[in-house]
Amino acid sequence: MHYYHNSEEKVDDKFLLLFSLIKLNVVYGKTIIKVNSVFEGYKVKLFLSRFGIIAQVLNPEMPLNTQRNVIQNFGMAHFDYLIILGNEKNLQLRNVRNAIFFNIAANYAEYSKIVNKVAFSEGYIITILNGPEDIDTLNKLQEKQKEHLGGVLFSELPVKRHVMETFKYRIEDALRSVTSKAVKNEKSRELKKQILSSKKLKTYFQEHPEEREILAKDTTSKGKNQEYRYSDLKSIPDYLIPNESLLANPIEEVRQ
Repeated sequence: MHYYHNSEEKVDDKFLLLFSLIKLNVVYGKTIIKVNSVFEGYKVKLFLSRFGIIAQVLNPEMPLNTQRNVIQNFGMAHFDYLIILGNEKNLQLRNVRNAIFFNIAANYAEYSKIVNKVAFSEGYIITILNGPEDIDTLNKLQEKQKEHLGGVLFSELPVKRHVMETFKYRIEDALRSVTSKAVKNEKSRELKKQILSSKKLKTYFQEHPEEREILAKDTTSKGKNQEYRYSDLKSIPDYLIPNESLLANPIEEVRQ
């Protein structure tokens, strides 16, 4: 169980770390990314999509059937990154390799609910600290951790800053495109996709095919435009790939 201290409290730094962990294969396989809001969830999703990384948001505002479909697809490894808010009831997930807390958990109950779903002997549980108050919260979590898991405590993730900085300008380019408007549009596009796939509305769309066509065209065209517009970000040139690992210690040591 590790933490990364975003000491400068920069939003960019969180995304830089997330991308570096994935791109340099520190984090791979089925991974939960815990965020604090639906908006932040879609921002992370949109950011990752700029690099061709598929993620889905388990949006509590969506119908239960839709949420179940997302969980089922995650379980079947149709995608590796599931973004959650942490207030999902009876969330059943299996074979999860990693968990990344984009913001520190508010309390131990919230933290343990997610951690208990992770096979942390194989992967990583990483918490990003975003300010001095997060250090106080971490200390409280640490005390609870001692009570429940004995000697399993948090340790700082030994990130080599200069390796992470290799991707800095790419991350800045991607984040410039992830505006509030773009995030809202992505959320809207996903909602329209759910409407189109709704069994309850199947008869309605059969009777009003023109409305279905408008929705389908809107969701498809926006997706294709985004994919084409940011296709240059997906492939990272060889000269940008560092020749050393992201972490200062061997992976086997860090996971202990």
